[in-house]
Amino acid sequence: MALLEDAFTQLFHALGPLLDGLPRGGAGVADVFAAGFGRLVADSGDLLPLAALTNAILEQNLPVEPMRRFKRILAGGIGTAGARLEAHTGLSPAGTGETLLLHTYALTLGLWQALAYPPALQSLLREPELRGLDRQFGTELERAIAALWRGYFQSQDARPNAESSES
Repeated sequence: MALLEDAFTQLFHALGPLLDGLPRGGAGVADVFAAGFGRLVADSGDLLPLAALTNAILEQNLPVEPMRRFKRILAGGIGTAGARLEAHTGLSPAGTGETLLLHTYALTLGLWQALAYPPALQSLLREPELRGLDRQFGTELERAIAALWRGYFQSQDARPNAESSES
């Protein structure tokens, strides 16, 4: 758990400058974030394998207190980064940034679990009937995150804001 806590602490630390460098709203936010986030994940070492173990094994077998500590780090990091995202991009209402980052994490972990084949199985993916599963995690992650973020920011752009409704 200490290794996972450290990996998430490092990821949240690196996420700050990425969030601060995003454009203010609009479709460009999604592509800039997806590319930057893909690089952060690629540089995150054992974060995803450890996170996958957390849900499947550790949470089922460890005492509650170490899990509480980890969940507090995770929730605090996502909450702080979500507020930073909202402040920098204008995403609203409050809490939307936190939700978007939680969805980003879930999508990242699920996609990694779906595409992280052990070496012995990778050769099977060359078989014609399995080629649809032969995907590169980094490429698929960037595409999926960009699509998720576009959806959030397009719905944001489509909402009437308070200023225009008062005019």
